[in-house]
Amino acid sequence: MLRRLGHDHAVALAAASGELELNVMTPLVGLALGESFDLLTRALALLRTRCVDGLRVDRARTRALVAGSVIEATALSPVLGYDVTAEIVKEAHARGEPLRAVVLRHRLLDEATLARLLAPLALTAPRIVDPDLVRRVQRGPAYQAFRARLTATKPCDGAPEVHTA
Repeated sequence: MLRRLGHDHAVALAAASGELELNVMTPLVGLALGESFDLLTRALALLRTRCVDGLRVDRARTRALVAGSVIEATALSPVLGYDVTAEIVKEAHARGEPLRAVVLRHRLLDEATLARLLAPLALTAPRIVDPDLVRRVQRGPAYQAFRARLTATKPCDGAPEVHTA
């Protein structure tokens, strides 16, 4: 650590001491940077051999941790909308159920669509939300019924009431 800090300080001083375009300290900068790169290379090799090699993924535990968390809500929000997803998350947390079970119980998505949205690759890779899927889901009767229940139980604070004649 001290050696790396020494190299950093030497490079900073050498760069500050340079005059115009003719920096007589360039050899010192090159030497310090080369030694720093060598230290970093050796440190990464030690990290790999002593900490990373031999690690194995416990897939069952990983699946259980993901199923027990609400991280999947980030994939559902673009399709279901923030407020519906938030309500689903609250319900799943209150009942101690996986998010998938709550979504399926309310029939907001079918199993195949839900599996596709919550597949590990879909959760970890950049993606574009299918606008046709969003329209189809949000126009569905189960979604409309859930949304109606949600707005009936939670009026907007500060919003003016709308009266129709």
